[in-house]
Amino acid sequence: HPIFGLNMPKYCPNVPTEMLDPMNTWLQKGAYISKAIQLAHSFHLNFEKFASEASNEIIEGGPLIDEHH
Repeated sequence: HPIFGLNMPKYCPNVPTEMLDPMNTWLQKGAYISKAIQLAHSFHLNFEKFASEASNEIIEGGPLIDEHH
């Protein structure tokens, strides 16, 4: 996933391929992207409380949005 860095399956028996990409489950693709960016931003704001105790590897594993990376 381009924002959350998650691996997503490309094939799953008996599941339509287009359903494996979460963006395709939203009627409005732009709304999906906006919500994903909002969630990533919320993650970063919340994580600031813990960042001083986290390794660089953990910090770099967070969502990728332009304001933070």
